[in-house]
Amino acid sequence: MHSLRWLALTLLFVTTALSDALCQITNKQAGLPLFAVRLIDVSITQMPENLTGYFFVLSFWKGSPNAPVSPQVTYYQVYDGDTVGRRSLGVTKSLELMRKLAAVDFESFNFKAEEVNVENAITEAFRKRLRPPYVAPDDGAEYEIEFNYRQTTFRTKCWNPGFCIPEYAPYSTRIAKLDQLISLFASYYGREKFGL
Repeated sequence: MHSLRWLALTLLFVTTALSDALCQITNKQAGLPLFAVRLIDVSITQMPENLTGYFFVLSFWKGSPNAPVSPQVTYYQVYDGDTVGRRSLGVTKSLELMRKLAAVDFESFNFKAEEVNVENAITEAFRKRLRPPYVAPDDGAEYEIEFNYRQTTFRTKCWNPGFCIPEYAPYSTRIAKLDQLISLFASYYGREKFGL
């Protein structure tokens, strides 16, 4: 009970530093933003004009006056400003997700700086013939990934994160934890649906 109250207070604190995308979805949906994958740009097809992405929102509720306060995670699929999918995880799976998030022990970092270090390590590994060349796609889509949990706030933009994040993970524990975080949320919705 005490840890849920602490979680609610720390998440309230984090909401002051949220991106516009998460604020847009949470203004429409009751709750605190937890995780988002938002489409920013596409290289071949026409980009939707309005907010498009997947958003996990945390709320708290009491089933009855004597019941404890319980977390409730709901995810929303938004396309061109319209909510086209919504599903609540329920209390049991929401508690499970909270436990798993704590176990990942994710810490915020500068993704762009880490990406440079990883690309240098990959180039060096190729030079030493320890791995095949790194070939990144030239087209695709740019996404913004955002995570807000306890005192951790992370936000980055990345082209083709479904390719680069798993490719970079063996070279960076920080990116490996980001990959683990994405996989955790995707296990409740589907990584392919995220486009990652």
